[in-house]
Amino acid sequence: MLSNELLRKNPIYLIDRLGLTFDFSATKQTAYATTVASIEGRIDADYYSPKFSHFRKQIEELPYRTVSVDDISEKIVSGFAAGKQDQADDLPDEQRVPHLRPFSITPDGELSFDTKKYVPRAGLKDADYCKKNEVIFNNTNSPEWVGKTTVFDSDVLCAASNHMTRITVKDGVNPYYVAYFFNLLLSIGYWKLLCTNFNNQAGVNTDTLKAVRIPLPDKPEQDQIVAEIMQRRSEANRLRREAIAEWNAARTQFEKELLGES
Repeated sequence: MLSNELLRKNPIYLIDRLGLTFDFSATKQTAYATTVASIEGRIDADYYSPKFSHFRKQIEELPYRTVSVDDISEKIVSGFAAGKQDQADDLPDEQRVPHLRPFSITPDGELSFDTKKYVPRAGLKDADYCKKNEVIFNNTNSPEWVGKTTVFDSDVLCAASNHMTRITVKDGVNPYYVAYFFNLLLSIGYWKLLCTNFNNQAGVNTDTLKAVRIPLPDKPEQDQIVAEIMQRRSEANRLRREAIAEWNAARTQFEKELLGES
């Protein structure tokens, strides 16, 4: 579908816009050597991968400020767990709120309410609610999907599960730029490299997330990048809606002809 193709090109656009490259033909070795002194105390997994150490070197050499996630964050908190006994799917709407979980972020990085789980409002504190413009990072999932990221831009009161990390970015940082860059990292398998695996799931903990370094253009350029990707996403969603409408119309016509009603 053309809409899906457009969405898949968003990371490519961001790669090109920032001046990065992922042609690692010069780094195809499976092992490399360095001194003990240079690795002492290092726990960053990407340092030990020739492919991603090259990627990290590119980021550091871009004509932009390079920052850690911790540098650009006012607050980084995880949501809370809610087992079956803590859920509120059967309560009336005024007594419950959606509980954002991994399926609440689409593979393309959009916030989704297509599938909902709820928790009771009773007992929730103000700090438990997602806030506008928070970056929502899926910290636990299957290895391929850890790192799905979106921006909370809904007026719906929501809480977040412990599988989600909520990031409040500092002034001068566009949260959508951060989310788009995180999804770029997802598209190249970067989060998968940083994952810790457990019980058929994988996760990126808060300390690992804080240490990830990203290029940060000036705010006007961040805004330009965000506007371009949003326009591309809007066009993709328009094409998707049109394709669904055409399919439904064709199916309805086929059913009428099958029943001899046309």
